[in-house]
Amino acid sequence: MFGNGHFDRNPTDGEEFHAAVPVPIDIGSMPVRGEFVSSRDADAASRGWDFVNTLWIHYVGGETT
Repeated sequence: MFGNGHFDRNPTDGEEFHAAVPVPIDIGSMPVRGEFVSSRDADAASRGWDFVNTLWIHYVGGETT
């Protein structure tokens, strides 16, 4: 999972890692996308605290005109 992601140092004065996660379903005609995000702010990094990990599920809407 981590090999296909990207790491941003100081995205908003911290650190974030993003990686796509395959989601095996669609909801109706709307595709579903998954994203693993591991992040910590500058204060947490300076204290040596661990990252906060979340799994985001995005519903991708149809095309707009």
